[in-house]
Amino acid sequence: MAPSSLGPPESDWEELHGFRSLSEFRRFEQWIIEAKEAGALKEVPVERHYSGIAEFAERWFEEPSGQVWRLVGPDAPFQGVFIKVST
Repeated sequence: MAPSSLGPPESDWEELHGFRSLSEFRRFEQWIIEAKEAGALKEVPVERHYSGIAEFAERWFEEPSGQVWRLVGPDAPFQGVFIKVST
């Protein structure tokens, strides 16, 4: 799950393979936005859409270590993901 503080995230982050509800996704997305606003990570352009599907709402974020993560919103029956982007 997401770390509780906005400190260096690279040591705490885990992949999430599905959100239980849209509200859970919205809370997680808000946490990501707050981390971005605090300078803990930056948003970068999406280079390759998740599963090649451009219709999914997707954002990429880079942590200070350079690791990039993708946040893809749920679109039933797909439950969304927060996963590392392979480099």
